[in-house]
Amino acid sequence: MLRLPAAQPAEITIELPAGATLTATRPTAVTVEAARAHAQRLARQVRDGLDPLGLLGAAPGDGLDLEDPEQATAIGQVLFVICLAQRCARRWDGIGDQDGQPIACTPDHIARLVRDVPWAADRIVQGLTRHLLEGAAEGNA
Repeated sequence: MLRLPAAQPAEITIELPAGATLTATRPTAVTVEAARAHAQRLARQVRDGLDPLGLLGAAPGDGLDLEDPEQATAIGQVLFVICLAQRCARRWDGIGDQDGQPIACTPDHIARLVRDVPWAADRIVQGLTRHLLEGAAEGNA
């Protein structure tokens, strides 16, 4: 029997490395697909040599081989995580600049966190999408 999930809280808290936390709006399937569409648009712009490379901390000539299918896939995946996190993140605690001073949870800082701290990016995407995948684990496969 396919079971509909119970109502869930609107916000989730994701534990990040070093005791930091990210509080985010629980994404819906529409939110995830909108982030995926946004990332695909940005990836096309990257292939065309436009500005979204800045989201990746790169510039043309920085060693990204846009003709390499694996790098192209990786760029798309990183852009997806950035777009999803930017759509869902509301606040964070325990995240600071290079001097240890707290920084605001802004789209630019979210992009830097995902881009520069890969293990945090993994936890963010897992935390944001976990509830969408839990249906199969609950017998809805």
